[in-house]
Amino acid sequence: MPRLGDFLLGYTGVMMSNAALAQLKLLQLADSALPIGTTAHSYGVESLVAEGQLGVAGLGQFLRAFVHESGQLEAYLAYQAWQLGAAEFSQAWLDLNAQAAAFKPARESRHASAVLGRRLLSLALQLEPLPRWQQAITLAQTQQIETHHSCVFGLVAAGLAIEAEAMLAALLQQMTLSLILACQKILPLGQVQAQQLLWQLHPSIQAVVAQTPSTSFADLASCSIGLDGASMRHPLLGTRLFIS
Repeated sequence: MPRLGDFLLGYTGVMMSNAALAQLKLLQLADSALPIGTTAHSYGVESLVAEGQLGVAGLGQFLRAFVHESGQLEAYLAYQAWQLGAAEFSQAWLDLNAQAAAFKPARESRHASAVLGRRLLSLALQLEPLPRWQQAITLAQTQQIETHHSCVFGLVAAGLAIEAEAMLAALLQQMTLSLILACQKILPLGQVQAQQLLWQLHPSIQAVVAQTPSTSFADLASCSIGLDGASMRHPLLGTRLFIS
């Protein structure tokens, strides 16, 4: 059996590239097991299932619409955060998070986005204490603003020198997987079927990623009516598995 000492003696000194290291960090930040509470939210999906408006048969179509509507908004926010420069960062960061809040009319979903953003930023700072991230937290505290998840994801990715395209793809996959995992708890959706759904959504994710750099504020839909309405009705459910 090979021993650790034998391995070290045979080590050639080949180092992981900076790009591969950035990718490794992105994989960790986009992992559904990241301890920020992602799996505690359904963003209104629980309401749709409870009301009989969503089942396994229509899940693929629903998720495609989610990627192209909600995904477009979140990708836009993340990309804008990723682009923020050092000049006038404070005001730009405040304005971007204010935009994020304005596009989330459902209180539960807006609160979920803010909680996940705050936790992600706090965790990132504990992993790698970059001054820009500390500045973002200080602004949130002094200005009493919410820091939204997609904005923080883009900001953190920029600090880690992660390319925009990879960052956007990881964010959209994480968002979509989060909903699929929620559906597995409230629908008869097996693990293999869940993975097939996510795999089939890759072209939709690819399309949103490709169009994001050219997306303007005016291109964004004001809200996702069906999902936002379902999120607003979520507190009225008699039994709830999710916070939102």
